[in-house]
Amino acid sequence: MNNISLKPFFRTMQLLSIDVVIGALSMGLFAVKLFQVSPGFLWWVVLALSVWVIYTVDHLIDSFSMKNEAIIVRHQLHYQYRYLFIVLISILIATILFIVWFFLDRRIFVGGIALGFGALIYFGMITLGREKKLCFQKEFFISLFYIAGIWFTPVLLSGKEISPFNYSIIALFIVLVWTEGIIIAVYEYSKDIKDNHISFVTFFGRKRSNYFLIFQFVLISVLLIATYSFADTRLQVLAFTISFFMVVGLLALFIFQKIFAHHELYKTLGELIFWLPGILWIIT
Repeated sequence: MNNISLKPFFRTMQLLSIDVVIGALSMGLFAVKLFQVSPGFLWWVVLALSVWVIYTVDHLIDSFSMKNEAIIVRHQLHYQYRYLFIVLISILIATILFIVWFFLDRRIFVGGIALGFGALIYFGMITLGREKKLCFQKEFFISLFYIAGIWFTPVLLSGKEISPFNYSIIALFIVLVWTEGIIIAVYEYSKDIKDNHISFVTFFGRKRSNYFLIFQFVLISVLLIATYSFADTRLQVLAFTISFFMVVGLLALFIFQKIFAHHELYKTLGELIFWLPGILWIIT
């Protein structure tokens, strides 16, 4: 496949949230390797489908705010094919529930139901926030659902007490996902304003958001130091190293905004950063 065909291929992946699914699977590989568990093939299927459903529902909700007048291409696509997406989402939710109920650990089913209710509350708050012009911190809650959905099963299956290293790296990943969401919102500030899309940045403004991101990177630095100080095995040191390079990537995305704004490179780098955790599974 040459460079000419690669660009639309990756663009399609981004529009359909396939890149996010790959990122979730990569972090799943990271988590199961760190906890030394094997959740089974069907868990990976459920993880991939669940992430795609949640992100697609989120994009559908956003697309309805402007309907055919949306500026953001993803919103245009999801509104244009809204009925197809709704049918696919319905089928996939039924598939997820069937697999979890009949083939996975009952504790995973209970955890999945809890996350599902949390997702419903989240989508309700997004809708209410848009109608009432309230500040609902969606980027933060996305990070919580994203990490909880990926890490819950590996932690559960390990049957062990969570070590200080694992606590610190889970906290680090929550802040990394949260930070990436706000950085992307900074890049898409103008488009979000036109599409009536509520985000951290449209509510607080670019200047305050950039100041907040500086605070986030200070917090990330503290978590990195803590994570490194708790690392006492080769596996943990490698996990820390991958996390460090993820931070470097996010920092570059924040500092060099003029560069990565060209051709929407920020979208590609933003997601590729979260493909890095999969390297831990490959090298160990």
